[in-house]
Amino acid sequence: MALAAGLVQSGTWHAPALVTGPSDPASAPSKPFSAGIVASLRSLMRATVTKGAGAEANVPGGNVFGQVGSSSLGSAAKGLRSTWFVGYQGKVAFAVVEFTKSANVSAAPLAGQFLRDIQG
Repeated sequence: MALAAGLVQSGTWHAPALVTGPSDPASAPSKPFSAGIVASLRSLMRATVTKGAGAEANVPGGNVFGQVGSSSLGSAAKGLRSTWFVGYQGKVAFAVVEFTKSANVSAAPLAGQFLRDIQG
């Protein structure tokens, strides 16, 4: 999901890769969405952190864009759920996942803490 946030941030798709040296020019990113779609996604992701469910990730000092979600891990997990936040700030795209038994927990506060920690 961090790759999806990175696509919205840059407007281009960057395939995941293990970086062990200089990049290969043949693996240039592609542009799978039109500029209008990318602009709409950016607007929606910004609204998520300014007035939506991801507001606790909207840290001072930067435009944070993101999306939240959660899902049940199934009956074998005995009520355990995953909650996630994917987003970007500047050129940093990231994803955080938290596991909980409550449907009311959001990963947005964890994302906000991550962003505060990398700001120093």
